[in-house]
Amino acid sequence: MHLIERNPLTKLPEGPYSAPAAVADPSNLPRGHHICFTVSNFDSFVQSLKDRGIQTFQKSLPNGKVRQVFFFDPDGNGLEVASREAP
Repeated sequence: MHLIERNPLTKLPEGPYSAPAAVADPSNLPRGHHICFTVSNFDSFVQSLKDRGIQTFQKSLPNGKVRQVFFFDPDGNGLEVASREAP
């Protein structure tokens, strides 16, 4: 688990309640306020988000050992779920 502090250049609000309108572009979340969790079943987790119609942004770190999916919860909080390759 980790917490990321917002990069002011992303122009994301400080939090979901300070936004003048919905902020629905998860591609800004890698440098916006969000909390991250790690799961062992990454692919099925991502598929469950897609099945529910949740907009996501996916990326992998250059070494390919960490895959990430970014999305918003129903209250507008930024979330990341990551999968790490076993050592």
